[in-house]
Amino acid sequence: MLPSPSPIMAAAAVMSTAQSQHSGMPHHDHSNSRGIIPVAHNLIATAEMDKEKVAATVGPLITVGMQNLTKAQTVVDDLVASDAWSVAKENVTAVLAPAKDVIVILDSVTKYIPAIMVAESVLSVIIKHELERHENDRNILVVYHTMTVFWFTLCDLQAIFRADRKHIKDSLDNFFQAVSQTMHDFGNFRDVYYRHGHFARTLRSSEYRTKLTGFGQAFTEHKTNLQFILTESSALQLNDMSADVTNVSAKLDVVTAKLEQAMAFISRPTPLELSVAKQVQDNGGDKALQDPTFLNQLAKSTFGVEDGLSSQVHASLRQGLDEALTANMPMFTLKVEAAQKEISDAVERSTETLLHQLNSGPYQLIKDEDIKAVWQSMNWRISCKARHFVDAVHNHFAQQFGEHRHKAGEVHPQQWTLNILSQVIYYPSISDAIDDDGSGYISVSEVNHFFKSRPKEWSAVEWLAFWAAGWKQNALAYKTRCKRLFSELEASARTVLPQNRRHVKSYIKTSGLSELWLVVNSLSADGIAHRATHQSPETEPLNTLRAEIMHKETTHIRSRLERIQYQLESPETVLAVLGTHRLEGFILCFLELILERHRQVIDAANTLVLGEREFDTMTFSLQNLVAAFGTRYHTLTENWKQQRLDTGFLMQWFAGGIFNEWHEIFQDHPTAHTEPVETPKVSSPPAAERPSQEKTLSRPEDILLFPLPPQPSPTGRTFQESDPGSPPPRLTKLPLPHGPRRNGHGHHRPSSTSSDYFYHFDFEPRPSEHANGDDPASISAVYLKTKKPKLEDRITSLETELSDIKGMLSQLILLSSPRQNT
Repeated sequence: MLPSPSPIMAAAAVMSTAQSQHSGMPHHDHSNSRGIIPVAHNLIATAEMDKEKVAATVGPLITVGMQNLTKAQTVVDDLVASDAWSVAKENVTAVLAPAKDVIVILDSVTKYIPAIMVAESVLSVIIKHELERHENDRNILVVYHTMTVFWFTLCDLQAIFRADRKHIKDSLDNFFQAVSQTMHDFGNFRDVYYRHGHFARTLRSSEYRTKLTGFGQAFTEHKTNLQFILTESSALQLNDMSADVTNVSAKLDVVTAKLEQAMAFISRPTPLELSVAKQVQDNGGDKALQDPTFLNQLAKSTFGVEDGLSSQVHASLRQGLDEALTANMPMFTLKVEAAQKEISDAVERSTETLLHQLNSGPYQLIKDEDIKAVWQSMNWRISCKARHFVDAVHNHFAQQFGEHRHKAGEVHPQQWTLNILSQVIYYPSISDAIDDDGSGYISVSEVNHFFKSRPKEWSAVEWLAFWAAGWKQNALAYKTRCKRLFSELEASARTVLPQNRRHVKSYIKTSGLSELWLVVNSLSADGIAHRATHQSPETEPLNTLRAEIMHKETTHIRSRLERIQYQLESPETVLAVLGTHRLEGFILCFLELILERHRQVIDAANTLVLGEREFDTMTFSLQNLVAAFGTRYHTLTENWKQQRLDTGFLMQWFAGGIFNEWHEIFQDHPTAHTEPVETPKVSSPPAAERPSQEKTLSRPEDILLFPLPPQPSPTGRTFQESDPGSPPPRLTKLPLPHGPRRNGHGHHRPSSTSSDYFYHFDFEPRPSEHANGDDPASISAVYLKTKKPKLEDRITSLETELSDIKGMLSQLILLSSPRQNT
């Protein structure tokens, strides 16, 4: 794990992402967050270096760091001498250990050298990403090691003291901006490098090695430039310091000399790469990379891939590396912003912990003045019961509004919120919104995070009232929209052109639509709370808040999805778009936007032949959304199990029961659907933002990511073709289905790539689909609440499937009879 960040690092994270923050949900920046930068700025402006104190604090850290750097160099030497490209986890830890030491050292001196703030925050992010990987590549680790050696140039007491000089500080500002950009580019390259996989990297090894070598040389040049900046003035005399500390530069030279050998090694192709390059050249060079037959044979004979290559591997080979890097940059930038936000949140928690240990009043840590007053009056420590919290907040505002009425002679404009907060039926909803782990207790950090995310023009009591009664109503509205989009998508899928049917069918069956249906269908309406909300005087002001937050939320998520062109290349990307790991609060809005885009693509497939990559990208995106939701489910269940809580009961009610049906299906396999699915990227101009509508008709060029393949002649089409800009043909009078059909086999298969374990969408056209058909036999009109499948369910489902098969055979016999007679 990375070391805990300091307040200065948090300030760097905020500075780095300030331009990309939005006022919409799920995170709203207001005075609380903006205050971090001035605080850090004051520290930087007034801090004067106490050299003896710095030497005492940083000296031992440098000594340990240099020891780890020497060990890391030994590991790197062994890695480059090995034929294996994958690295064992203990070696990854050893290579990255000195980089973590760098972060600790720089954290101690950032307030004296503010130029390194943003660069240090980027360093923390890309180190975090590498540590979290399940599989690491040796070439990437060599570049990380080169980067670490560069940073150790500054991790020297002489260098630190020189960097504190005013004229050198000015030079360092521009220098570290360039360093930040290099690290950002390397992080983006690393993302693409890993996603393309070993096979694609081997076939295009020269491109990747050129980039790897370039990054190694860039960090080496940064090291040389930094040494030049720091030695512009006369050398300092530090005779009273330990030789172990002052001799860092000499030790660094030894490591650098060995590192040059490692970089020279990774710049040379391996025997495998030479062999593969010869086979590619013998089969037509670059043209061979477009030949599926050759590629599958090569994968089988050389790499032992028996089942053939996936479409994403073929896509990565068709796409040039520079194109892939350009396409991935918005995605990587979004992930960096999300990670830096985590740093900012982490520093708040670490500060709170420190003050708590010093026995300071916990209420002093709370940012909102009203909530701070409540916490102080109740004499709570670091946490309290959620029910007690709501009671105390209600009493506080009741007294405050009563005083207002007594002094002003009129009712407070927010009096209506007390009618909601006074009703016990809303207490669980407020608790779920604040309580991150569902423990029933609310901590100071959770309170701060909750109120920090509200729109700055809203009061604390309005925010609480919305989450008490408004969020559920918005979620139910999203549920209705999502179910209609499921139905429209299913209906449109049955009328696509024949050339698209195979790809659409694969998307329907493997993308995770069935799992997402469970999420949508699981949200339950609370009849008592619904009547209480709709039969009370606070309905109108609450609806105003609901509409405002729904607009902000949709606009915020849509803008971030459009930055990445609706491509979700990993579960982390889902979290980066939402800005929070608490998917339950925003997944339905997120899903509505994704389904709307996918329905538009399926509509386009009714009139145009689309490329396979178009459907693959949609499939991978939904699979990663499923994986993100599965991870959140697993986290919650593990927390509750450790607290000896009734997981099944909590799942029925937590966040409106949105996890309940998922739990009933996957409780025996809690880690199912948590693995990421890597997806190829495409570079194309971002789509212009469009207004939110129930059904948006877009031009194909606005929604398609990949070029269209050659289109067949009009006479070769099965369906009547309409103008590309007009709506596709539809079965206009066919009743819209309410969701996927029940399927009784394979209920507990813990697979992240197959979704027909319980439900499957009705895809195949049937004779019953006629102009005025109202027969719901093929598509269920009503779906009962999901129950764990029993043996009789499976038998019934099997009998239904056998009956369908008999019907199909009967039709085939009837069709073939006239031919036999003739």
